[in-house]
Amino acid sequence: MEIFFWVTGFFAAFLGNIAAFGISSILLPVAVSIFPFELALALTSIFHIFGNFGRIAFFREKLDKRIFLLFGFPNVIFTFLGASLVGVFPEALLKSILGIILALYSILGLTGKELRFESKRAYLIIGGSIYGFFSGLVGSGGPLRGEMLSSFGLTGGVYV
Repeated sequence: MEIFFWVTGFFAAFLGNIAAFGISSILLPVAVSIFPFELALALTSIFHIFGNFGRIAFFREKLDKRIFLLFGFPNVIFTFLGASLVGVFPEALLKSILGIILALYSILGLTGKELRFESKRAYLIIGGSIYGFFSGLVGSGGPLRGEMLSSFGLTGGVYV
């Protein structure tokens, strides 16, 4: 089963780097079916870290420093906060929260509805914080990140 996880991880990383999201959506459900929840989060985060560094290196000329700092800095802080709470809550609750996030994202995608945010400093900070918190707590906050950054009308390289 571990081999299946690693193969899925590389597949998820490949797709996630092309689409700029989706590593957790693909990999985390597989990981939690094989490993304890905390280990699944840690292993999935390894793919995220390398994927993020790769995207930053590849698209560094198009990096919008304002968005990177206002969204990214709170994201990192709240990711650690969320991750520090993983052991506090029962695994079943964390899996339920993850399931709800993925289901809501799927429903949004199927209905064609979008969340829209104004390109304001406060929305970047709040959005980065919420995204980071849920990423740390349950391993997935990408739907919020995607909706928020898409609503700012970023071009492909800047978005990635």
